[in-house]
Amino acid sequence: MEVRSNYGDVRNDMVHTLLATGDVLSVRHSLAEELGDSHERTVDVEATDILRYLPPGIGREDVRTKPGDLPTEIWCIVLDAIDDPSTLFALASTCKLLMALAKQTRAILDPYSPWSVFTDLTDVQRLQHQVQETPLVSHFLMSIKIPAHSMIRFFYDFSGRLKALEMIDIIGGGDILPPLPRPILRAAHRFRNVTKLMISDVAFWSFADFSRLVCALDSLVELELRQVSWQRNEGRSLVDEPYAASLILRDIEIREAVSMSRYERLLGAPKLCESLTSLRLFGRIGVFCAFKSNPPDPLVPEIHETFTPSTSPIPRRTANIRIHPDPDADVEWGTQRQWLRECVDLLDSALASRAWCLSDIIVILHDCDDELVNIFRVEPLPFRTLRDRGILKVRNCKNLDMWNERWECEEEIIISDTSR
Repeated sequence: MEVRSNYGDVRNDMVHTLLATGDVLSVRHSLAEELGDSHERTVDVEATDILRYLPPGIGREDVRTKPGDLPTEIWCIVLDAIDDPSTLFALASTCKLLMALAKQTRAILDPYSPWSVFTDLTDVQRLQHQVQETPLVSHFLMSIKIPAHSMIRFFYDFSGRLKALEMIDIIGGGDILPPLPRPILRAAHRFRNVTKLMISDVAFWSFADFSRLVCALDSLVELELRQVSWQRNEGRSLVDEPYAASLILRDIEIREAVSMSRYERLLGAPKLCESLTSLRLFGRIGVFCAFKSNPPDPLVPEIHETFTPSTSPIPRRTANIRIHPDPDADVEWGTQRQWLRECVDLLDSALASRAWCLSDIIVILHDCDDELVNIFRVEPLPFRTLRDRGILKVRNCKNLDMWNERWECEEEIIISDTSR
């Protein structure tokens, strides 16, 4: 028999009285009045039913059935009102019965623990009810998958409440979202521990809506986009937007089979040139970009680190770009070539800015067939801006060893010219 009961008519002020004053007698008297005869019948229920929640190695002997001279039901009500993990841990450290009750509460919270993976879309209304019933849920929920049509309600209802939430996955169905009201951006700003955002098959009203939502999450370091679009192109490049100054992403993954060029304004965020370490583009082909910082030159004074429009920054980073076709992809050659051209133009435009402080860019054509390699041999050649700067190298390679960063270079297609 399960001991835990849920008395919806028991007022929370009883619990607060106990926690604040320790007045056991008044709480017991009030509880008896509220529960009446049903309380008298259940107050002496044996506690052995919940002792199965005791950790292995903890014996069942010498169990206090009424800690603090309170029946089990009252402690269950106290546990239901706890909204802080440290309080739950402290309570579990007092005696065996309360340890078992705390472990029982943890069993209720297990679906929201870090090792649980959400495979189904979350019903936002149901989650709201669960958080109200068990406040500790807000301290254990670390990842969530929500439908796009519930996104506005989710940000409103849980703004500042899900303390442990680190990942949000937004799944759309192809319908265009209505314009996002400004208050929703302020609500999203209060999800201060969210470090990863995934958006799939979502059509925003405008680029401004999309970019403002991404930038509202101050702690965001990982962004994954799959077939994300917007109906209106209104909104400037993020390099010109003050609200994008706080966007410091380390990892971006974009999956787009149609138009990769639409993401050019996103890659213009002013601090990406310093923070981004990985950029992955998938569509007809896989393009993997890794950015590394070079150690500062001790012979160069630190004052030269800053620059004005009339001066150039000291090159501090290198970029390795690996282009690898998907051998299982059933894609027409013409479509594949067009997608690669568009992807290369996107990188050429984004990385050409001197704010990136790039000293070398190495492009590896990894096991590409002759048709793809010829794109880099025949006019018009790709990476026009980067070639003009003389920092680009393109190599056709086979037998790539990713772990040791070694490969067999069959051909140097473009050789950098640093004298320019």
